[in-house]
Amino acid sequence: MIIAESTFSQEQESFIIEITEDFTQDLTNFSSLEQKAINNKLERITQAVEENNFSYLFKHLTKLCQPLTQYTSSLYVLRVTDTLKILLFYEDDPIFNRKIMTLLRICYHNNIDRVLKSLRESFYQKQLNEIRNIENEG
Repeated sequence: MIIAESTFSQEQESFIIEITEDFTQDLTNFSSLEQKAINNKLERITQAVEENNFSYLFKHLTKLCQPLTQYTSSLYVLRVTDTLKILLFYEDDPIFNRKIMTLLRICYHNNIDRVLKSLRESFYQKQLNEIRNIENEG
């Protein structure tokens, strides 16, 4: 579920940042100092995008080798600090001339495998529910 969205456009192209409920919940679990580091990193990323400096953006993102599912956008890790990471989807949609970054979760580096497993299970369950809904409609 997306609870917040920020959009900025440049010459007919838009960049959308979506924030999930899980991301917002995770944020409340960190100290004020950690929250400040997270917000500062996101502000720098937003500023880079507004300046059309996507090289800065991708310099700070690490693409994960295994996607959550074959139907999801590319999954990345954004390094906030040595120990804090943000898991996000990044999608470049040339058909609608937009880029979408969905902030999924925040975690400590040593918890990233557990959080990824949880994301996989959640998206798998969501897809199963969508398939069931389609089958029930038909």
